[in-house]
Amino acid sequence: MLEKKEYPVIDMKRTGLNLKRICEERHLSVAELQSFLGLSCPQTVYRWFSGQTIPNIDNLFALGNLLNLPIEKLLVRELFSKKNSLYIWIIDQSLIRNWEFIMRMLNYQNRKRKKKIEAIDIRN
Repeated sequence: MLEKKEYPVIDMKRTGLNLKRICEERHLSVAELQSFLGLSCPQTVYRWFSGQTIPNIDNLFALGNLLNLPIEKLLVRELFSKKNSLYIWIIDQSLIRNWEFIMRMLNYQNRKRKKKIEAIDIRN
């Protein structure tokens, strides 16, 4: 029997920022990425960097090879897990001061979606 695991979700905004950071660190321009990937226009790369879209699997594979990184290093997971209506926030020491803000956001989402939302405080 398979162990039940959390379904991973890609954070598009943070993935875009991660791609942009990696490319800037390696001094790769948008035009160079466009040329390497054979894209018809640079807007595709700009949409990736802004988190509007993410590269398809072929482009991710090619980017991984170009940057000499596994695809997993290019993608960023969402910070919280979703399962039905349960949101679990993992709070570390740096986020303890933001706990009240997180709870306000959860309550806002609760009113907006009209679903039950819970938070688990695991600061101990």
